[in-house]
Amino acid sequence: MITETEFEDSRTAMRRCMRDAGFAYTAFWDGGAVAAAAPGHRTIRDVTPVSDALRECSNQFGRSIADLFRETLRDPDKTERA
Repeated sequence: MITETEFEDSRTAMRRCMRDAGFAYTAFWDGGAVAAAAPGHRTIRDVTPVSDALRECSNQFGRSIADLFRETLRDPDKTERA
């Protein structure tokens, strides 16, 4: 089971990773997210660098933790898999 603290820690790490790549990143509870050029960084004209950064950061800091946390909230007693 993933705790809310672990989930928030992964979101913080994801935002930091994206910021280090030059992008502002906001994640939503439903699993959606938005990335934009961070203040003081280049304007995004090509989505490839954003996609690359999202993939790399997500692989490191968040995809599986976020999915497991949302599953815990959706089905805490694991009744759907019984």
